[in-house]
Amino acid sequence: YNPNAWEKDSCDPNFTDISHKCRGTLVTCNIPENDNFGADKKPTSKSCWRVAFRFHQEECKKTNGFMIQVEEKNGLGAGQEIETEMAVQAGLKIFRTKEQDYDRFYREKNFYRVGERVNQWYESGCKNNDLEIIRL
Repeated sequence: YNPNAWEKDSCDPNFTDISHKCRGTLVTCNIPENDNFGADKKPTSKSCWRVAFRFHQEECKKTNGFMIQVEEKNGLGAGQEIETEMAVQAGLKIFRTKEQDYDRFYREKNFYRVGERVNQWYESGCKNNDLEIIRL
């Protein structure tokens, strides 16, 4: 799921204010359920971005999926911090890559390292859902 592939709405006027109560659930979101979900029970173009993101996190969790999060030199963005909180609440595994050297970040071997860690997690039975940092 790529959250940047479509236009988003938000119940948070600032979109990424971590102190805003919304964590992507109908209980915490101020946008009405019929705007957040269509007849097919999937997010709509009127959905709060947090509800749509959380929906996909929970769908991912059902199939032993995981989230890959890229942290650049300057740290996580405000939206990424919210996504992390929601993933933890949903019990979704996070593999976070930490960029140490931008020029080296995109080298092919780094992506193999991510794949190796994911494979190790699957081989362990997907039991540890703690955040896992992968320094690249």
